[in-house]
Amino acid sequence: MEDIKQINLSEVTTNESARRLYERYGFEVFGIERNALEVNGQGYDEAHMNYFYTEHSTLNEDTSTGGVR
Repeated sequence: MEDIKQINLSEVTTNESARRLYERYGFEVFGIERNALEVNGQGYDEAHMNYFYTEHSTLNEDTSTGGVR
């Protein structure tokens, strides 16, 4: 991952478990896009998150939840 500097993702704000998982690995919300998705006429907000990779980042480490690789 030596060339990777930043990872961006987005998740629906109603998915609290996903947000907690991403935050556990160091992702931070940098913006909310209102009504970014529409399903059956219902609008859903999307949280945009980013992670800045550094030499000492924990993104590659295994955890009790299975880890991210």
